[in-house]
Amino acid sequence: MKIATWNIERLRKKDNLPLIIEKCESLNADILVLTETDSRVNPKHKNCFSTVEPDDKYNYKPTETRVSIFTKYDCVKHYETFNDQTAVCVELKTDHGNLIGYGTIIGVLGNRCKSFMEDLNKQMILIVMQKRVVFALLVILTVASQTSIIIQKMEDINLKKH
Repeated sequence: MKIATWNIERLRKKDNLPLIIEKCESLNADILVLTETDSRVNPKHKNCFSTVEPDDKYNYKPTETRVSIFTKYDCVKHYETFNDQTAVCVELKTDHGNLIGYGTIIGVLGNRCKSFMEDLNKQMILIVMQKRVVFALLVILTVASQTSIIIQKMEDINLKKH
């Protein structure tokens, strides 16, 4: 099974749209998670599951969405998330059994906003409480120190649970 993820960065360079679609399709991923994406980025996959349209103050365009999961697999169940504007969770029927996928961004401004840690904690607690298996990356981050924060939080939750 091939799983890929990419932060499209709200399609800031519209001229790159054909190249982005071509790259997404050339990956030939069974599951492709796109963050900060746009409905114009629509690779050829059987199914697409996305967050709802953002209703906040960050100037999202009508075509923009925060997370989309593209897949060749059928959906068995669509799960409620902490925030349906920033996360999407689906259970997929794969050749290897059912797989629960969770795509998210945490904190619209990453760790530059105080809501980042609050959102991270709520997302992690929801996942652990519901005993969900997570594929791909929990969140797409470009700064290594942010990634270590997430890994540490996951370890903390696992230690507290046992």
